[in-house]
Amino acid sequence: VNSLVNFQHISSEGDELVISNLISDENAFDKTGIAQIKANAFAEPDLMGQILSTDGRTTAIAVNVVAPRGDSKAIQIIMTEVDKLKQVIERNHPDLSFHVIGDVALDNAFGDAFAQDLQYLFPLFILAILAMCYLFFRSAALAFLIVGMMVIIVVSTMGAASYLDIELTTGTSGVPVILITIALADFIHLLTGTRKAVA
Repeated sequence: VNSLVNFQHISSEGDELVISNLISDENAFDKTGIAQIKANAFAEPDLMGQILSTDGRTTAIAVNVVAPRGDSKAIQIIMTEVDKLKQVIERNHPDLSFHVIGDVALDNAFGDAFAQDLQYLFPLFILAILAMCYLFFRSAALAFLIVGMMVIIVVSTMGAASYLDIELTTGTSGVPVILITIALADFIHLLTGTRKAVA
């Protein structure tokens, strides 16, 4: 964990170099100590623009997380605990705002977005394809046939992935949409060619 609290500040006392935390119990609770902390922090090039903003109004707490790559369950557990901690801090400090960023938060956001899309947008997507196929072929039977085949392809593929213990991660969350797109193009091409051949 890297933050202002455990940043190692180097100062000199006579001929000796003193290495100590930038913020400690001795200097964090009085005006003189806080002023000294600000002066030392603004004088540190390793802090400015990285852990501390140039105007001193924003700081970061950088946490290095070691988690199995692509392990969505581990990501969810980590973010659940982070959200709990964030809520506690926000209750204790309502005058401050807190934001969670980084690779773990991004991976978790992709997973949440996919789950929401699957719940709300995916049915609308299927209905739009059904309407488009009906308008294109002027046949409800063909439209339902195409959509039915696409659903079978997606369900069988995702079922096989589950059976083989292939987890649905950020990288593989787009597989259903890709399968539907390819299947739709193939079915329309096949049915169009068949209708021309029959005609």
